[in-house]
Amino acid sequence: MRRDEAQSKPAVKAAPLPPDWRPMIRVQPKEGEPLEKTLRRLRKICNNEGVTKAVKRHAYYEKPSVRERRRVRERLKTIRLASKLQGGAAG
Repeated sequence: MRRDEAQSKPAVKAAPLPPDWRPMIRVQPKEGEPLEKTLRRLRKICNNEGVTKAVKRHAYYEKPSVRERRRVRERLKTIRLASKLQGGAAG
């Protein structure tokens, strides 16, 4: 293959987007808004959407047994919080 042919062909084909695909989080700076405030809004949106937690969780490999223990721990925490809120409202 000649050198110019290799450069004209795409290296990787882009996969088609799934039908439920949503664009990434975007934050438009408001008129006269400082950059720090815009970044703070972006961080807040990312935290609320769970993006930050997902990025931290996928930073390292998590063994399936550890993943299951974490999920059980999170479920117990949710149940405990729900019962605490119901107990506080009734009493």
